[in-house]
Amino acid sequence: MTDEQDPYKTLGVSPDATDDEIRKAFYARARRAHPDVVGESGLDDMRTLNEAWALLKDPDRRAAHDAAHGRPHPATAGRDGADAGGGPRPGQAVGPGFG
Repeated sequence: MTDEQDPYKTLGVSPDATDDEIRKAFYARARRAHPDVVGESGLDDMRTLNEAWALLKDPDRRAAHDAAHGRPHPATAGRDGADAGGGPRPGQAVGPGFG
């Protein structure tokens, strides 16, 4: 997959898609683009789909890709007690001796 190809666009999903949505999108597109269905013309499309799927199905690779493109990964947003806004949740202790 080249740098200008967005795996989310390749699979037709949004960056906040769930793992299940990504899996379903991959299989749906793979069924239509598979070389057994469309012939050799599907080889490049299938290769691109496989590369997008390999990146997005791996949580670590997906998180690294999202971080490199300035997007918080849905699975890592809110880690360490911070919400998507980056601050502690209401009522959450913020450190030793607080809350």
